Amino acid sequence: MTERDFRFISSDRFFEEYWGKKALYLPNAFPGFSSPISAEELAGLACEDSVESRIVLEKGTPAWQVKHGSFSEKIFSQLPESHWSLMVQAVNLWHPEVNELLEHFNFLPRHYLDDIMVSYAAIQGSVGPHFDYYDVFILQGSGSRLWQLGEFCTKDSPLLEDADMAILKQFKRREEYRLYPGDMLYIPMQQSHWCTAIEAGLSYSIGYRAPSLNEFINRWIEHCSQVLDESIRLPMDDLKNASPTYVPESFIDQLQRRLKKLAENRSLIASAFAEMTSEKKYPDEESTEGVCYSVKELKSLLAHSTCLRQREEARFVWYCIHNKVTAYCNGQQFDFDQGYERLVSLVFDHRRIDKRELIAHSDDPVALDFLTKLVNCGALYFE
Repeated sequence: MTERDFRFISSDRFFEEYWGKKALYLPNAFPGFSSPISAEELAGLACEDSVESRIVLEKGTPAWQVKHGSFSEKIFSQLPESHWSLMVQAVNLWHPEVNELLEHFNFLPRHYLDDIMVSYAAIQGSVGPHFDYYDVFILQGSGSRLWQLGEFCTKDSPLLEDADMAILKQFKRREEYRLYPGDMLYIPMQQSHWCTAIEAGLSYSIGYRAPSLNEFINRWIEHCSQVLDESIRLPMDDLKNASPTYVPESFIDQLQRRLKKLAENRSLIASAFAEMTSEKKYPDEESTEGVCYSVKELKSLLAHSTCLRQREEARFVWYCIHNKVTAYCNGQQFDFDQGYERLVSLVFDHRRIDKRELIAHSDDPVALDFLTKLVNCGALYFE
C-alpha cells in the first residue's frame, strides 16, 4: 500500500491505527474509477449454476427475505423498483478485470483473502444492520450508498427472530459516510454496519477472513496424525491408584507434556496452516487443468511466450523452516532446499510473471519441474 494507491494514508499508519480497530473512510481512493463489470453482467453471473449468489428483499413477510441462486433471467423483471439487492460472491474468480483490483491490496497477506463480492442495489436496497467475521474494504463502483457504522458485536449480540438472515435487533449509529464511485470504506471485523442505496448502483466488497482457531486445530490434528503411529501410546507409567476408576493428576501431566511436544513442532503448525489457507475457495469446482506438458515442452514454451499468469482461482502460500522451503498451491505441497526462496517468491507473489524474470531458472531442472507441475495442475497458464 502506498500513498499513491490509497490517497492520504500509508500502509504502516493503516495497520497501526485502523486494521482491526476502527473504520477508515477514503474518499476518492480510486480517482476516476469506472466499474469493470456492469449490472447486466453481474445478473448474468447470478444465473450460472457454478456461481454463488443471492437476492435480498427488504419489504416482505418476514421483513427480510433471502433467495439463493442460481436464478433464471425472468426473476429480474419481477423484482420491485426499490428495496432489493443482488449479491454475487467471488466475482474475481470469473471476471479478470475485477480480479485485477487485488493488485491494489498487495500490502495484505493474500492467504487471508476471501473474495471480491460484488453487489447491485436498487434504490433503498439494503441487507439490514449486521456484522461480519471478516475485515472488508468497500469500494463504490457506481451510484451511491449511505453507510452507517455502529458498535462492535459478538456472537451474543441479539438478532431478529423472524428474518431469513442475521439482522441485528438493535443498532446504534456511531458514524455515517456516503460513498460515490471511487470512494472506499474499510470496516473491521465485527463492527456493525448498515448500508442503504441512495442511488442504484454497484459496490465491491474486498473481504479478508482468517480461519477460526477451531478450523486450524482440526487441520493441525490431521497433520499430527500423519507423524504418529500405533506404537505411540498414551502413558501407562503410574498405575498404582487408590480407586480403579480414578485418573490421577500425574497421568494428566504426562499427557499434557506429550501434547506440548507436538505443539512445539513448528513444521507441523506451518504445514497445517499453509495447506488450509492455500486451498481453493470452491475446491469442488472443475479444475481448469487439462494440459500435460513435459519439462522439455515447458522449457520451449517459456522461450516463446511473453509471460506466465496465475489463474484467478489459484491460491499460493510458502514458508521457510529449518533451511527448507515449503510451498503450497491449491493445497498441494512442494519442497525445496534452501536457495529457492527467490524462485518461489517470484512465482507466488506476482499474478503476471514476465519470462525475463524466469531466465535465471531456465536451466535449473528443479525450477522447471516446479513450473511444469504448476502449469499442468492449472495454477499457471501461458499468455
